[in-house]
Amino acid sequence: MNARIGRCRGALFGVLPLAVLAASAHAQVAGYDVIDLGVLPASTDPKSGAWAINDRHEIVGWATDASATSHAAIWLYCENYGLAAGVWHDLTILGGESDQGEAFDINMSGLIVGRQMVSTSSGVFRAFIWDVASSPFATTELGTFAGGATTSGFATAINDSDPAIVVGTAQAPGGCFGTQRFEAFSYKYGDSTAALTLLGSNSGDRYSAGSGVNNALPPQISGRSTDEHCQNSICRDDHDAVVWELAPSTLLTTLLDNGEEFGAQGWAINDAGHIVGFAHSATASCEWQAAYWETAASTPLNIGVIGLPASAESRAFRISESGPMGEVTVVGDDHSDLHAYRWYRDDAGTWSGADLNDLISPLCDCTLTEAHDVSSAGWIVGDGFVNVPGFGARTHGFLLKPITCPGDIDGSCSVSAGDLGILLGVWAWGSASSACSADINRDGTIDGGDLGLLLDAWGSTCECWECSSAHRGSAESESSSEADTETERLLFEGLSILGFDSLDEFNAWRRSRSDTDALQTLNWLYVYLTARN
Repeated sequence: MNARIGRCRGALFGVLPLAVLAASAHAQVAGYDVIDLGVLPASTDPKSGAWAINDRHEIVGWATDASATSHAAIWLYCENYGLAAGVWHDLTILGGESDQGEAFDINMSGLIVGRQMVSTSSGVFRAFIWDVASSPFATTELGTFAGGATTSGFATAINDSDPAIVVGTAQAPGGCFGTQRFEAFSYKYGDSTAALTLLGSNSGDRYSAGSGVNNALPPQISGRSTDEHCQNSICRDDHDAVVWELAPSTLLTTLLDNGEEFGAQGWAINDAGHIVGFAHSATASCEWQAAYWETAASTPLNIGVIGLPASAESRAFRISESGPMGEVTVVGDDHSDLHAYRWYRDDAGTWSGADLNDLISPLCDCTLTEAHDVSSAGWIVGDGFVNVPGFGARTHGFLLKPITCPGDIDGSCSVSAGDLGILLGVWAWGSASSACSADINRDGTIDGGDLGLLLDAWGSTCECWECSSAHRGSAESESSSEADTETERLLFEGLSILGFDSLDEFNAWRRSRSDTDALQTLNWLYVYLTARN
């Protein structure tokens, strides 16, 4: 486990009533801004985790309550459904329950799927749907194949069709060695809660699980078929990665793996039919490695060795929709080192991989352990370790926003005096979170190098995706504007002392100098402005 544990950037920065960047998942992003999603109020064991994000950047997962019990929860980047942005909301309580719960996916209609212990389930999870867009708040508890109030199941994914298709796993009759047996299901939202469609499994398998569903016509579902728990294996239970197609009759296709003695699992499928998951390596016995299937008939591509040692274990959890030239982003983890990971295929078909911890500033002082989902705009959610005063290392959900406008520290989609003010004030009145965002070159220090990048981008604007907000023009904003004017005055005062009449003249001069000379001058200007500020 990585010992670098600390605090990610605070959630406050995620709810500023300003335009936010609409980064594309179809460009290779060099860095990310980190938002710690925090925890539920009054949690006695402050933990949370993020499983999924939709294209409105609404995040679902879990968070612990005042009794240290994990509850299903939703976190919104922008206000919606009558719920505030920037904090976790307890879906378990909103749904009228009090026991354990966990949310695994959310669609664009505000339908959330997961698992919930209900008052009648005698301590087992039931597949559950929360409809946060409905008024009043509505929930749906799904049945199981085995029947009975105490049998269990869970829902793992939902698509954006109307009506939406929910997939998951539900208890079925039978079992072996005293274990329960489960089968993959699909469910059309709005049908009878007992109307689960059995997806089936390969001949001889007693278990199957559905884990992803796309918006294709007909919809396709990714998952696995296995005889886990019912056989002894030298290494691990053998699994077959499978895809079900919901045609008039369900069609099961078994994906290729790395050989007869190997196995694979399919976790996610996008609208183009690209599938990701993990497969036993053909070269490193008994190790799972992240895998990508171009189609249900393709040989798996071992993306787990891209940027990782050939013997490392890795997993791919989600894949973005394809770009116009076939570009995709895949997220998962380097399971050997417990680091969140991202793979990217560009428009030439070339794959690259990166540890997401290397794409954030060291000043963010957190360890990203698993990446679970990626939106169409390239925003990534997952789990990481943070240091919580009085509690030590705790798991928190995180949100990564691609940095496509270096220098835009305050998230206003422009680079101006407000950003310079944050950069200069980091050590004087800033916090760990502002230091994290002000480290523009992500080298772990705030100095002239960061100032130079900000001045290079001065006055530039970015294409923005906006939260609707009633807070523009507030007294706080006006106060910030006055501070920004003073910061800008200090900048031009410093440039004047250096003998320059304008920022353009200064930038042109330093570009004509050696890197050493330019950085030396920038460091002097940074120290001067910091002292005056």
